[in-house]
Amino acid sequence: MRLIKLIGILLLFSVGAAQAEPVKTLRIAVTSFPNDLGNPYGSIALPSLLPALSIYDPLFGFDDAGELQPALVERWEITSPTSWRFHLRKGVTFSNGEPFNADAVAQALEHLISNAGLLEVVAQLVIGIERVRAIDPDTVDIQTTSPNVLLPRRLAGVRIPAPKLWAQLGRQGFGRTSSGTGPFRVIAWTPGKITLVANRTSWRAPIIDQLELLDVPDMNARVQALRTGAVDIAMDVGPEDRTPIEASGGRIHVRNTGRIQTLAFVSNKPSPVADVRVRQALNYAIDKQRIVDVLMGGVTTPATQGAVKQSFGYDPTLAAYPYDPARAKAMLADAGYGSGFDMLISFAPGVFAADDAYHQQIVSDLRAVGIRATIETTTFA
Repeated sequence: MRLIKLIGILLLFSVGAAQAEPVKTLRIAVTSFPNDLGNPYGSIALPSLLPALSIYDPLFGFDDAGELQPALVERWEITSPTSWRFHLRKGVTFSNGEPFNADAVAQALEHLISNAGLLEVVAQLVIGIERVRAIDPDTVDIQTTSPNVLLPRRLAGVRIPAPKLWAQLGRQGFGRTSSGTGPFRVIAWTPGKITLVANRTSWRAPIIDQLELLDVPDMNARVQALRTGAVDIAMDVGPEDRTPIEASGGRIHVRNTGRIQTLAFVSNKPSPVADVRVRQALNYAIDKQRIVDVLMGGVTTPATQGAVKQSFGYDPTLAAYPYDPARAKAMLADAGYGSGFDMLISFAPGVFAADDAYHQQIVSDLRAVGIRATIETTTFA
C-alpha cells in the first residue's frame, strides 16, 4: 500500500566565525550506520550510505532533476547493441596513493559479477554484465548479455575501491580500512561515531578538515543534539521543529531524497490482503493528504506509484488514491470483510520525520472503516 513520498529534512546549525577551530570539523547526526562498515558494495540507501558517499566516487552521478552526470566516467558511447565503451577521468588517485584507472574499474565490476560478488547488495545493479575489459588505462569496455539502455544509470550505484588494498585485505579487512577516490578517508570506526579526515588528493577537494558521523537513531535526540550544539547537522527530523530551530539561529533544508514510505504486507497464510479489493480499500481508507498537510508541514505529496520522478519508467499521469472511506467500506464488504479484520503494523519510531504521528493516524483511519489495526514498535536495526 503506497502511502507517502517522504522528503528528507536536514537541520543545519550555523557556526560563527568566532567559534572556528583550527581543524574545521562537521558533525552530522544520522539515524543508522552501515552494518558492513566501509564496504563499497554495501548499502545503496541513505543514511547508511553516507560514509560511502564520503569515501568513494561512483562511475556516474545524478543532478537534482535525476539526469545522469559524469563522475569517474567522463563520457561514454554504445559500440554495438550489447557493447559499451566508457572513458575514465584522468589524473585521479585513491587516498592510499594507488592510481585510479581502467584496471580498478574492471576489478570492481568483475568482483560484482563473480559468484562471491553476487552476495553484495550492489550486485543487483550489474546483473546482465557478461564481460569487462580494460582497453587502456583510461578506457573500459563492457559487454552485456542483451541490450541494456539503463546500464549507465545502474552503474551510478557502483563505487570503486582501491584494488590492491582490496586484494590485500579482503572484504572484511577493507571494510574497516577503506580507501577510495572521494573527499574523505576513515581514521576511526566506533560503535557511536565514524571519524573521517580530508583526502587532499581527491579530485573532489573537500572544504573541511574532518567529518564526524554520529549514530543517533532517535529523532528527538537528534534535534536535542542540534539545539545544544553537539552536532552541526541532524538528518531526518520533523517539520514541527522548524520554529524552535530557526529561533535558535538554525535553518531547515528540505531536499527530495527519492524516498517512498510504504506499508508492506507480510503473510505466511491466507489473509485478507491477498485480495486486491482489500488492498485497494486500505489505500482509500487513509487520508494521506491530511497526513502531509498537518503532520508533515506540507513539504511532500502523497505517492502515486512505487517510483519517484527521477526513476526511469516513472508515469506522471498516475494519480494518488483519493481519501474515500465510504468506498473503502463498500470494497471490504464486497470482498467478504464487512465486519473488518485484525492488522498488526510494525515500525521503528523516531527514525523518519513525523513517523510516529502518521502511523497513529493510519491506525485511526483504518479503524474508522472497521479494520482493527494496532501498532508494534521495533528498532531500526
